[in-house]
Amino acid sequence: MLCVHRGEKLALARRYHSPSLTQQQLAEMIDAKRATLARWESNGDVPLKKMPTIASKLNIKETWFYDGNDLPPADKDRIVPPETGHTSGLRRVVSAPMTKLKITGVVGAGPENLDPDAFDPDREIYVPISISGHDHTAMVVSGPSMLPHIQPGDTLIFKDSPTVRLDKVNAIRAEGGVLAKEVTLGQGSLALVSYNEDTPPVPAEGAIALGYLVCLVSADGQLVVGPVPSGIGRRTFEELRARFG
Repeated sequence: MLCVHRGEKLALARRYHSPSLTQQQLAEMIDAKRATLARWESNGDVPLKKMPTIASKLNIKETWFYDGNDLPPADKDRIVPPETGHTSGLRRVVSAPMTKLKITGVVGAGPENLDPDAFDPDREIYVPISISGHDHTAMVVSGPSMLPHIQPGDTLIFKDSPTVRLDKVNAIRAEGGVLAKEVTLGQGSLALVSYNEDTPPVPAEGAIALGYLVCLVSADGQLVVGPVPSGIGRRTFEELRARFG
């Protein structure tokens, strides 16, 4: 199952712990407020800097929180106590409700890279219901200008928005089509930035914001980044790369 976000994994991890933990108990263990932990579990926006502490306290490898599925850690049983805390009865852990999101087109890593053949009009991808509505758009990447973090063939899921998110990857309509670029502010003007060092930044003048990146699924389906409701940018990719290689 794809795109099970860190918050959903955190809720599962509490219940895999022996004994299972309430939100209040885990919040105290990681020096956080219960309301903050509840928000993380709901929206998936768990701070990356907190992940090593969370993984250590729960005795679960940190990489498990990023694998994008609802399978238990290798040393944990699939059957866990119910969330209610009652001692009677067991239930199977299930992932957040999933549904299909249709891939609507191609997003280029540069105008010269828009390849219409990269788009399969019949392709769909499984995502949590939270990012499957009419306000989310899935597109396949064409071109190498966002390497090494975004590969040709990856699927990007954008939250529709007419306003750019600074220092995040945005879907931008520019001359040549729809592009995936990080938007930065420098010297008083916006610029569209590629991750590939061979591609220089270009002015954002005349570009139209369509949405910002909240989830990435690799072309082979083995790597999932997100969902991150606040948006995904270079910092997110670099922190994950530094941690996991």
